[in-house]
Amino acid sequence: DQVMPKWEALLSLEGGTHGVNANLTKDKGEIICEWFNTSLLDEEGRIQGIASLVTDITEKMDSEVLSASLSNTPLALLVWEADHAGIRIRRWNRAAEEMFGWPAEEVIGKSFMDFLAAESDRQGVGETADALISGMFPRNHTNFCNTKSGGLRCIDWFNTPIVDPTERTATVVSLGLDVTESREAAESLRQSRE
Repeated sequence: DQVMPKWEALLSLEGGTHGVNANLTKDKGEIICEWFNTSLLDEEGRIQGIASLVTDITEKMDSEVLSASLSNTPLALLVWEADHAGIRIRRWNRAAEEMFGWPAEEVIGKSFMDFLAAESDRQGVGETADALISGMFPRNHTNFCNTKSGGLRCIDWFNTPIVDPTERTATVVSLGLDVTESREAAESLRQSRE
């Protein structure tokens, strides 16, 4: 559907065309390509051919979709890494801002151990972070987190380590689900039954 109007524009000498579309590969896969096309003309202005520049943008599109999804998830997102300077937050989404109260610009580059991990849970959070960095990959962890306003939230964390080519954990993506109210409700129910 999109190809014919672009082809007709090229043949009618209306200048170059640009488009993005799905294309089949020889192994019956599908890639997303960005196309730039222009007519090749001789000295009299007759079309001698078409020049096309095509770029496979599948990974870029996938990355943009993933980035948009992570930015808009209702789960708190922390992307963090550990290096010689310690643990540093690289990304902090809108849900994290709403859940904990700190805007991204106040936490990017800081260690979550310094402000987010509740004092009572810092040892366990540190042990989990060390295990993730060393390649032991504890996928889930629950701990209390501080809020900017001075409160505490109970968070179930789901961790995905990203390893570099040397098999060292380079980055960890942590998604946090606030389970404070559900834990309080379960505790109230348990107490009412006693």
